[in-house]
Amino acid sequence: MWLGTGEGLFRFDGHTFKNIDLAKISGDNFISASTSDNKGKNWFGHNDGKITVIDGNNTININIPDTNPGTINSIISENDGSVWVATQNAGICKISSKYKVQLFSKAFEGQQVYSINFIGKNILIGTGNGLYVFNPKKPNNLSEIKNSPTTKIECIYFSKHTGNY
Repeated sequence: MWLGTGEGLFRFDGHTFKNIDLAKISGDNFISASTSDNKGKNWFGHNDGKITVIDGNNTININIPDTNPGTINSIISENDGSVWVATQNAGICKISSKYKVQLFSKAFEGQQVYSINFIGKNILIGTGNGLYVFNPKKPNNLSEIKNSPTTKIECIYFSKHTGNY
């Protein structure tokens, strides 16, 4: 079990908690988001806009190509080992399993992104102004979901049990 906190990353082996000091590796210990992909890699977003990937005994640091991406608020993984990342100030980005970063910021100008989740081949986007859909094939546009709350969307959860969001 992994625990991300404002004071670092902890790993629980069933008996003890071990602190992983990411500040020495990435410069920031504040974990703001996490996910595991189907390749066994663990992805951790930081408050300072950086990402750390732990792949077995290897630790990889990833920088978002923006001067101020803000907090990494959400990370979701695809079946191919790539992940999508919600940055608070720079939109979203896709990071391939080989760690190539593709930033999508144009559609998100003036938006703060707080949460993401898949809806088919598109991505639901929770912002400070409501709920939107992002189509990766049309990366310069966001589609607003009509009649959704026009407030800050902190979390988008999909229930596998009911099939609803």
